[in-house]
Amino acid sequence: MKRIIIILILALMVIPRILYAKDQISLYDINLVEEKGEIRFYNKKLDLRFDINGRWLYFGKISKEENLIKPISSIPEVNFKLNQQWAVNETNRQFEGYNYSIGLKGEKLTLSFHFSIETSQRQIIKLSEYYTLYPNRGILQRSASVLNDSVEKSLKTPAFEDFRFNLPGFVIGDPKECVVDVPGPWFPHSYIRPAMAYLDFRNRNIKYMHSAPDASFGIVSISNPIRNLTMATWMQTEGETSYRPHIEFADNRLQLSYFNNRAYFLPKGLIINSDLQHIELFEGDTSMGWKAYKEYAEQTFPIDNNTPDWVGQMVLLEIYPEYYAGGFTEIEKMLSFYKHIGFNAIYLMPHWEGGYSPINFYSVNKDFGTKEDLKSLIRTAHNLGMKFFFDVVIHGFNDKSPLLESRKDMLVLNPNQSPTRHPVWQSITVDWKSNGYLKYMENLATYHINEYDIDGYRFDAASYKGPGWDSKVNYPAYKSGSNSPEVMKVMLNAMRTVKKDAMILNEIFGPVFNTVSNLTHDNQTEAAQHFLKMYSKGEVSIQDYKKHLAATFALLPEGANRVYFARNHDTSWFYDFEGYSNEFLNLDAIHALCAIPEVFAGDNLKNRGNENPDDNPKTWEFYRKLFKVRQAMPDLVESELILNEVESNHSDVFTAIRSNSKKAYLVVISFSKQQIETQISLSQKFSNARLVYTYDVKMENRIKNQALRSLRLEPFQVLIMELSHL
Repeated sequence: MKRIIIILILALMVIPRILYAKDQISLYDINLVEEKGEIRFYNKKLDLRFDINGRWLYFGKISKEENLIKPISSIPEVNFKLNQQWAVNETNRQFEGYNYSIGLKGEKLTLSFHFSIETSQRQIIKLSEYYTLYPNRGILQRSASVLNDSVEKSLKTPAFEDFRFNLPGFVIGDPKECVVDVPGPWFPHSYIRPAMAYLDFRNRNIKYMHSAPDASFGIVSISNPIRNLTMATWMQTEGETSYRPHIEFADNRLQLSYFNNRAYFLPKGLIINSDLQHIELFEGDTSMGWKAYKEYAEQTFPIDNNTPDWVGQMVLLEIYPEYYAGGFTEIEKMLSFYKHIGFNAIYLMPHWEGGYSPINFYSVNKDFGTKEDLKSLIRTAHNLGMKFFFDVVIHGFNDKSPLLESRKDMLVLNPNQSPTRHPVWQSITVDWKSNGYLKYMENLATYHINEYDIDGYRFDAASYKGPGWDSKVNYPAYKSGSNSPEVMKVMLNAMRTVKKDAMILNEIFGPVFNTVSNLTHDNQTEAAQHFLKMYSKGEVSIQDYKKHLAATFALLPEGANRVYFARNHDTSWFYDFEGYSNEFLNLDAIHALCAIPEVFAGDNLKNRGNENPDDNPKTWEFYRKLFKVRQAMPDLVESELILNEVESNHSDVFTAIRSNSKKAYLVVISFSKQQIETQISLSQKFSNARLVYTYDVKMENRIKNQALRSLRLEPFQVLIMELSHL
């Protein structure tokens, strides 16, 4: 009997406290109550309030009566597209009631609102919105679902895409005190300065940010440093599809939106569920939100554990065969020189017929040479200890490809069974979900590694490319344009059956690729040149670039490998390149000493008018000195990168630490045209550090009697200071 009583007591301790009253539901500290014409949903951290029709009224901290949002009546909290038109508006959303549910383990409480939407085509769509709170946590999760509940069978099945989640008019206190962070890659039109002032968005609407989790992180945070309060939000997706943040300034407030790019045909009776939007409000700065995102990403997209050791030591040279008059043969003759500069890996841009608009992956462009010439080039690279990658293109095929007729099963087709075109490159787009295409690319990888003995691929343009609307396929429309990780997986597995340390270098940035490619570009094809232009105008500082890197690395999973460049072929072809200036070269010094560097072999001066490093010995001499350091100090690039525990008081000085259990390296890079003096501040962790020696990268010598915390730097000087910190 005593044992039974003990068991009952223990059971009562783990069963959540649920009170059933006429107008209130409670689960631990979570409460749902309807009062005074409002529906209130709150716990010890968050307070949400809705009107009786399910519209947002209030979002804030429970401890302070302060509304952090400013709803706009004409903008619904959740919307979606049917046949490329937004379906929900002020007049057609009819409220049908609300409900609640409790997690299976009693760990959460979910409030749901239910609506009926009558579209202009007389279709009836049921929309449900879900809001979930957890005990004693400042986390709100939001999602939605739709159901086609039309009565008339004669109505055409609508095409559904793009759940849109709005976070209206969010601000923490005084807008003048708030800053916004969107870590990750950028294009010139979407550059957001680290800790950008909230009110600086007044003249900017950023509609086309990188999609996530394929091309970016997708996290946006708004913080008030004076109040020590931050909101961070992102979509918690499994990577099946992508989403795109949107930032707009309206009515003196930031309007945040997330477009969850699901796409389906929506026949009667089908339910479509969105991903979760994660909204977290917490005391602290943006790093707290980054930590939460990192934990989510590491759990959802675990890193590839088969990454070989040579990846971290890689120094990569990008080569385009067209720029070499002698094709493969001329490149082969240059390899010993490139090896002397310090490159130990080559990625060869498309060499087959059609290039970036493939006609035949199995043929070699005769302008570059023969298959035997290509094999000889790769053998020579391997004999020199250099890895060799092919640049593979997966967005589609050229109009001249014979596969367009013989292998329509690999293509994205319109409802009339005609091929579609890629939204950017206008190639005949391929269906990444098609079993036929997956098998074709698996066979291609097997052929390439057996025929040429390559070490892997560099994947081009693997980001979300929109849905395919072929009603004859048995999977959702979005799968055709979002299944690139599976394409990479089958090709990587095919290569690794022959060569266990084969690797994929993915052009695209996002965490979804960590599981199949622990080696990715930062995908900032134009960012470096854009940043240098702003820097020359005094619009940004080197500290901004450091903060950008710090945010990126803070969000990456442990052991991730990142490839950075100041210039690649996209920079050369689609953006201004202003030469190998001291500022440009020092930006690549940051990349070489903080990540895996990549250098572009350059343009053909006669054809394009852009500078080629082969035409300027001083350019290669800089890179030789820089890469010599990586070779001489392998533990430098293998050590942990630390950016937030060292600071310079000069805006033109970049600082970083590479640290292991025994010693640390302090990296100091000046971007000043003048001789300057700077004070270096180290965190408590390195307060007992002692200077062992200072190495001047450009002078290739050690400097005696150099101080640690007070430095006099020559113009554009690059220093590496070995520290003993134990």
